[in-house]
Amino acid sequence: METISHVGQIEEIKEHCVRVRIEQTSACSACHARRVCLSADSREKLIDAVAEDDSFRVGETVQVCGRASLGMKAVWWAYVLPLFLLLLAVFVSTMWLFPRDEGLCALTALGVTVLYYLGLYLLRDRMKRQFVFRAEHLDNHFEE
Repeated sequence: METISHVGQIEEIKEHCVRVRIEQTSACSACHARRVCLSADSREKLIDAVAEDDSFRVGETVQVCGRASLGMKAVWWAYVLPLFLLLLAVFVSTMWLFPRDEGLCALTALGVTVLYYLGLYLLRDRMKRQFVFRAEHLDNHFEE
């Protein structure tokens, strides 16, 4: 199983969860998805990761790992599906709902897109369960 991993420092510890601050590395400039990745927008990100034991401490440097397939799933939910819905709304509103009013067609498509992202926001807790990262001690990973 391919994994995505980042090294960062623990900022906060909650029940079985650690909040890790990661820094963007130079690897982002070589990544093929850097133009659509929100991580490329800033130098630091906070990631909530599952802590499988209680041995983590605030300030400790850890590795945050997740499945590589999570990246493609995130792109699907954040970009591909809303684009499809936007185009479908334009097509349906142009052909059947408001064939002579382009303004209403555009507003309908934007409204569908806003409703989609509002739905994603309301389902954020369910989405968090799908997009799970694990925190691991650095001394457990010596890859060569």
